Amino acid sequence: MNGRVSVNGITVLELGTRADPARDDIRVDGQRVRIASRHRYILLNKPRGYMTTRKDPERRPTVLDLLPGVRSTFTPWAGSITTRRACCCSPTTGILAARLLHPSHEVEREYAARVRECRTTGPSIGSGAAW
Repeated sequence: MNGRVSVNGITVLELGTRADPARDDIRVDGQRVRIASRHRYILLNKPRGYMTTRKDPERRPTVLDLLPGVRSTFTPWAGSITTRRACCCSPTTGILAARLLHPSHEVEREYAARVRECRTTGPSIGSGAAW
């Protein structure tokens, strides 16, 4: 720490110091840190074949290819990179993604699936069959 950050006029000397940007005066090099008053979120019906990632090492198309002009400010996320048909793009803070996806927040989810073929044998889980 080299004294560049202050909270309510007090220089921060310890990593992990907590502050609330909505209530505290946070400054870096004397400049006040401001929080965004509005956030923009994008819910996208992801076409088949597009990856839910910023950049794909295999050079497959990504959902950000469908959203020109938002590449540097948005982070795409979904429960799965390749299989989900919907994804959300949110500001790079990741707070919304963490709250919706992390199991500790116990957000209820509902999934819809199309079944091409129904097998009648297999181990049982509750009232349904699993394979």
